[in-house]
Amino acid sequence: MSVMKEMAEEARKKTKKKDDDNNSNIDQETRLINAFPTAIGMHSFTGTAHHVKEILKFEKVWFPNQKLFYFGFSHAVNVAMCSSEKSRRQGLEAIRAVPSDRLMAESDVHATEDVPAGTAGAIAYIASALDKPLIEVAEMTASNGVAFLNTSI
Repeated sequence: MSVMKEMAEEARKKTKKKDDDNNSNIDQETRLINAFPTAIGMHSFTGTAHHVKEILKFEKVWFPNQKLFYFGFSHAVNVAMCSSEKSRRQGLEAIRAVPSDRLMAESDVHATEDVPAGTAGAIAYIASALDKPLIEVAEMTASNGVAFLNTSI
């Protein structure tokens, strides 16, 4: 994915300049890896299965022992706003491309009172894509959300 390559290249340039300026003994690759957060949530992900695979390929190269990327899906964005048949099909394919331990359900609503319904809609959407029971997907995405939040602790 070109965005990831551009991010890595830009980080390399910045760390190279810092190394040159500071005569640092820390190697460039270590500085690049340390520049990333401990986890990145792809909020209401609207990319394709191809994008998922490219992001995970980037992760595997640079962070082989870490779960860096988590992918959130919501009914509000991934269903209601992606109204064409093509975008809905691509959304379902993207969900299927995400490892099950990286899927998260998002309410993606503004009003607190809408959170339960928004979250239930996201869980139903993911469950439908995976052809899994709602309770299984609810438990899985809740566990993944906790894992994501615990990465910074």
